[in-house]
Amino acid sequence: MDGEQKPAVSPINGQPVPSNPAGRPKGIPNKATRAARAAIAEFVEGNVHRLEHWLDLIAQKDPKMAFDCFMATVEYHIPKLARTDNTHSGPDGGPIEKNVTVRYIDPQPVPVPETTETV
Repeated sequence: MDGEQKPAVSPINGQPVPSNPAGRPKGIPNKATRAARAAIAEFVEGNVHRLEHWLDLIAQKDPKMAFDCFMATVEYHIPKLARTDNTHSGPDGGPIEKNVTVRYIDPQPVPVPETTETV
């Protein structure tokens, strides 16, 4: 343990600093993933006419099944977006509490100018 070095920590966010800061950014697929996706896309594009024929055959017996097959196929080419949870809660999962203070003050009387009218 005495000879081990701890990873450097960023003074900004306290996260470990990567050993290769010029490496692949987060969220960018590696070469193998890119190649696999390109191969699948090429295969799908080259077999669209067959896919249409298969879906037509399925749709003759069960249109809903044809739609389900189509959606399952599309998922491999166009990934689903991640679902997000839009619920918010306060401390310990309780409700969010807001405290509002309203202070009423006595208004200052506004002087009314005197008017003289001649009739």
